[in-house]
Amino acid sequence: MLQSNYAMARKNLELSKVYNKWQYDRNVHVPKFDIGEQVLVKDEIFRRERSKELETSYVGTYETVGIEE
Repeated sequence: MLQSNYAMARKNLELSKVYNKWQYDRNVHVPKFDIGEQVLVKDEIFRRERSKELETSYVGTYETVGIEE
């Protein structure tokens, strides 16, 4: 009986994972950039000596390039 409860809990966990991934993927918007477009890059480096509120969040501008295949 305990084994079947574990199996049911495992199955429910897997179904929950699939549903949560579906929910997340439904609302994700991946940006699309053209080659040669100017972009800013988010700077996620934590610096102890500087205030997080006063520091710029983005660095750049960088130009997008294509990937050689």
